[in-house]
Amino acid sequence: MSANDFGVRRSCRRFHSVNHRVQSTGSKLPLRGLCACLRRRAPTSVSSVLNSFLLLKVVVVMRIVAGKYRSRILKSLKGNALRPTSDRLRETLFNVLGPNVSGSRFIDIFAGTGAVGIEAISRGATEVVFIENHAPAAVLIRRNLESLEISNGAHVLPLDALRALEKLAARRKPTDAPFDFAFVDPPYAEKDEYDRVLAFLGSAPFLSQGSLVIAEHRRTHELPQRFGRLLQTRILRQGDAALSFFEHQAAEPDQIPEAA
Repeated sequence: MSANDFGVRRSCRRFHSVNHRVQSTGSKLPLRGLCACLRRRAPTSVSSVLNSFLLLKVVVVMRIVAGKYRSRILKSLKGNALRPTSDRLRETLFNVLGPNVSGSRFIDIFAGTGAVGIEAISRGATEVVFIENHAPAAVLIRRNLESLEISNGAHVLPLDALRALEKLAARRKPTDAPFDFAFVDPPYAEKDEYDRVLAFLGSAPFLSQGSLVIAEHRRTHELPQRFGRLLQTRILRQGDAALSFFEHQAAEPDQIPEAA
């Protein structure tokens, strides 16, 4: 075995170790293909292997967890423009929601890649509204929908979250069914976004008693227990992330009549 071959094989073993650790967070790196390519090209030094790895390490591959489109791949953007909900956390979320997703209406706010909303469609949701203000991400959501040939029941609103929610509220008709679920996942550092979006959802006319709002946030970020008619009923923590579940109540606390 030449020194080059030994260096490449040793580097590939290290890369596969990194790949295993990264996959545990819900991402996947194309390291097997990279190593095969490097062996064919017989690089002159291990540093060339490292340089090739650095060029590809930003690629994130996500898969739909279950349902009609199970194991289908969703595209993401390179770099740090998006922080997609990991496959593992997404699976935890939908395990909690269970069969109630089938036949439901769902809002995916700060949708990013659209992975959460598309997972809902895969599990039988009849309508999903994707709200995403970042233009490249909104285009990406449409491409992910097209790759799965999803055309009915999916709507992309490329607007600021609050403006999009106001638009949904303004066009709602009295005969329209309420939304059953809303998923809120702004950038972790933008704490004001949680407050303004959850506050609006606390009085939104398109939610009704029993509707669930789920917010993904940093584990160390504690959200208030109530936003208008939204009452926090559960928190699930996984790694550095947490999911806070809010149930829409029939009335706000000051509107509940006192017992005689």
